[in-house]
Amino acid sequence: NNLIYDNMAGTDGTYSGFGGGLLLSGYAGSIDLVNNTIADNTAEAVDAQGPSGNGGGIVVMTETDSWNPLSVTLRNCIVNNNQVTSNGSTLENAAGDISNAIVASGGAAGSTLDIDYCNYQALRSQDGAIDPLLGSQNLTAPPGFSLEMPYYLARSSVCVDAGDNNTVHMPATDLDGQPRPQDGDSDGNPVTNMGCYEQVFADPFPWNLFLPAITSGNE
Repeated sequence: NNLIYDNMAGTDGTYSGFGGGLLLSGYAGSIDLVNNTIADNTAEAVDAQGPSGNGGGIVVMTETDSWNPLSVTLRNCIVNNNQVTSNGSTLENAAGDISNAIVASGGAAGSTLDIDYCNYQALRSQDGAIDPLLGSQNLTAPPGFSLEMPYYLARSSVCVDAGDNNTVHMPATDLDGQPRPQDGDSDGNPVTNMGCYEQVFADPFPWNLFLPAITSGNE
């Protein structure tokens, strides 16, 4: 139930940043992110190498000399429109949404990253290579935020009723105190939304303009 937006890691042209929205780093155990919206964050890349200067939304890594494996799980999350920039320009091949450095960062063998029922554009490894989407039921289409309320979902959003009600640690209410789950798409089956808000808003009304026919004379 966290909304993490409009943050920046690093300084333009001076210092690289580790994760514009979040740096998920640990020595052992588990990290669970459930029903979060992480959007419009930026990481600055001076050299665009390694986890530094990568991961506009999230960088996932284990600490060096970890004594046990680290398990990182994302469920019912929206990680969207995050970017990596260098001197004000967007780096298209950098890890805009999620950078997976969990193995390359030198932690214990067996550390894992598992992503299910989430909306994000691309997952990239530490070297910048694009990795396939992890897990299942992940979406890459734009989340469809409401124009009426920032970071709430419009009724037509692909993220409405697209989460998993059986997610461990799923909160009973959303960030605004609304109960979860609700039937956001009116199909009679309450399913939690992806992201931090459960309430949805109507799409903009499709205004049409009709002009009367203009005639002359006796016609």
